[in-house]
Amino acid sequence: MRAIVLAGLMLHGAPAIAAPLDWLVGRWCTDDGPVRTCEHWSRFRGGVMQGGAATTRGGKVIEREEAAIRSGLHGMIYFASPEGRPAVTFHEVRSGYQSILFESGAHDYPQRIRYWRSGPDLMAEIALADGSKARRWRYRPVR
Repeated sequence: MRAIVLAGLMLHGAPAIAAPLDWLVGRWCTDDGPVRTCEHWSRFRGGVMQGGAATTRGGKVIEREEAAIRSGLHGMIYFASPEGRPAVTFHEVRSGYQSILFESGAHDYPQRIRYWRSGPDLMAEIALADGSKARRWRYRPVR
């Protein structure tokens, strides 16, 4: 009987199971102003989520970063490569419903990268390991 129910669900389309970090997927930008930062994240493909960010002033890129998140043996691993420099690795230390915190105590700054959802917005924060010298962004979804 169980096999028949499972086969029926497969044929008629069972509800989709959310992939890790689906809440992060999309294109996100800070409000328009003289300086604007936009970030994007793809869905996981082959165990990797591709992302990146660009900050512009007056329409010209002043800062760029490539990023990726991979699923590791002990949680997610965040790779950040600002301005084309070698990637810095941050490991997941905590996650919850629509939130994740990565740390790399060996890195000078930042040592923490945190993402979370606040309603429809995506929040991001970088800081030292103790939470000091924090910088925060509020991103709005871009359709």
